[in-house]
Amino acid sequence: GSYNGTAIAQNLDVNGDGVIQPVEQRVATVDTANSRPVDYDWNYLSYSLGGNYLITDDLGAFARISRGARANADRLLFGVVRDDGSVSSEEGVNVVRQAEAGLKWRRDGLSLFATAFSARTQEQNFEITSQRFFNRSYEAHGVELEASYRYEGFTLNGGLTWTDAEISRDQITPENAGNVPRRQADVVWQLTPSYRGDNYQFGVNLIGTTDAYTQDA
Repeated sequence: GSYNGTAIAQNLDVNGDGVIQPVEQRVATVDTANSRPVDYDWNYLSYSLGGNYLITDDLGAFARISRGARANADRLLFGVVRDDGSVSSEEGVNVVRQAEAGLKWRRDGLSLFATAFSARTQEQNFEITSQRFFNRSYEAHGVELEASYRYEGFTLNGGLTWTDAEISRDQITPENAGNVPRRQADVVWQLTPSYRGDNYQFGVNLIGTTDAYTQDA
């Protein structure tokens, strides 16, 4: 197939009123005069392997490894499509690899869960606001803690996740390597107390986060 990129038209009277407004001095249009080929395919393997082990009647352990991916589709048109329309296998698919292991403990009305995790992801993407293409890899390691307590009609659920994430590789802007990805907080938590009566139920859901960077800092 083929696709058309964008072209900037100067002084284009978009609304046809005979007056060039400031926003009409530079207008993005479809570049119909320069079609470009698209000729590539993609495939990938996904899997998830996990297991549970009962240590005692109250305590269990679990572990899981997984691999998944996504095809980048139209995002590739803004950055990595070659002149002949082909795309490298690495850039055509973004792969996510993850491993986790943890413990589950439960007794009477109290449940506690702890999970350690590690993830590696790839990203090829296009950002509309900055008109930039991304070609990056990320790594993240962390711990997730969850708890639940029930007593008669009262229930309290809570959780906290600590994440140590970084940009492990940036092929377009190498100096970003080692930086913290944008919008990734170190700690995210949630707390939900609730109460159930005979004919009613009410509760509160609280969600919090520590500071996060708006850019890749």
